[in-house]
Amino acid sequence: FRRVLFRSDSGSMVLDCQSSAGDSNTRYYVFASIPQSAGTNYCSPSTYKFIGAYANTGTDTLNIFSDYTNRLAPYTAGQKIFFKAYLVNILTGQAAIVRKVDGIVA
Repeated sequence: FRRVLFRSDSGSMVLDCQSSAGDSNTRYYVFASIPQSAGTNYCSPSTYKFIGAYANTGTDTLNIFSDYTNRLAPYTAGQKIFFKAYLVNILTGQAAIVRKVDGIVA
């Protein structure tokens, strides 16, 4: 992932992916933290919660707003959220390198 874009006023949370051509046998497994203080610089591995598994459609973005807000706490402007994600081949179970990104809600 290159970046995360999210706003408290528009109800959007979009992960900007470095996606290759869509592969129907792979899924993005996305995890996120609960909203934290903007000064937080580290997110322990146990803090990440599973958000969802998303099909690799070959597009550059994943909109996870509804899944995030249904599974974790609502967020407000000025809070920091950490994300990690990786691709998994659902036929073989092979996982790609874990990518991490964080951002402050605008």
